[in-house]
Amino acid sequence: MNVFHAPSGSHTEMAEMVRKLWEGSGTILVRVCNTREQAFAILGGMRNDLLAHIKTFREGLSF
Repeated sequence: MNVFHAPSGSHTEMAEMVRKLWEGSGTILVRVCNTREQAFAILGGMRNDLLAHIKTFREGLSF
């Protein structure tokens, strides 16, 4: 299972491209969510370990 948080625009387009690659595979499940809350609902609730990982990843990005 892969869950993508893709708020809008190019993020959503890229996540949908990945989802379509696995569509119909029968073994890989890909979900694209517009909000973090939707993604965490699929994953079974808020996960502090994932939130910390996301924060660390974002801090490492330079735009």
